[in-house]
Amino acid sequence: MLKINALAITCIRNFRTSMRKKSQFITTPSPTNKTQGGELITIVLLAENYGYRMKSKGALSLVEVKGKSLLEIQIQAIRAVFTNFEIILCCGYDSKSVYEFIQKRINNVNIRIVENQVYENSNCCETARIALNNTLNEKIIIMNGGLLISASHLKEIDTQKTCILSQANKKMEDFEIGVVESESRVQNMSLGVKERRWLDLLFLSGKKNVKTFYNIVSSMDFKNRFLFEAINELTQDVCVENVDIRTTRLCKVDSIKSLKRIDT
Repeated sequence: MLKINALAITCIRNFRTSMRKKSQFITTPSPTNKTQGGELITIVLLAENYGYRMKSKGALSLVEVKGKSLLEIQIQAIRAVFTNFEIILCCGYDSKSVYEFIQKRINNVNIRIVENQVYENSNCCETARIALNNTLNEKIIIMNGGLLISASHLKEIDTQKTCILSQANKKMEDFEIGVVESESRVQNMSLGVKERRWLDLLFLSGKKNVKTFYNIVSSMDFKNRFLFEAINELTQDVCVENVDIRTTRLCKVDSIKSLKRIDT
């Protein structure tokens, strides 16, 4: 009996020694880039309106670009980057068609529709407020519903920091708002700046920053204001980093002219 116990103890010791040696080479997999991981990311798509002279095309999210709807293109990019996400699609014009499209065409995606019923008498700040009322998450992308976003653009977001995306290009016809930054921190955004253009995307990181932004867009003064104006207000209390996009040029569908330019 004693011999058996001694043999068992020897086997256990040898096994533990072997495992200790192997553990030196076993590591926990780490995310391959700064946007991947298990944390929940909320993507808010502001698509409550239709583009300039595009009313006949229907809801913005359903506009087709080279055989695919904008919404399908956006979902494809989101899926390629984030493993855990929810999409809040903000509608206004022709929201019924959007609902029916999602029911028929969009499968296995965590997506829900919120409607800004007064979209004709308000602006994107009000739509953003409605969207934020529908999530308790602390990592939120708010972006224009007309963006032809790709995985390469989304991968540039550092989910640990509140930031915007911009691109240095004087000839960007799709984007009008310029960015003034200092040491990668946003100082101001306005129509007069042409050197660097904001790409209509804001990322909010952290409970405090989300709450600060929510308080801004909830103010009656911002009900009819643009999103960049709310970001300007946000920079007074929050460090908003500017992320310089040096990959492919980002495009936006917001008019018949921009749609034709993309299709050609």
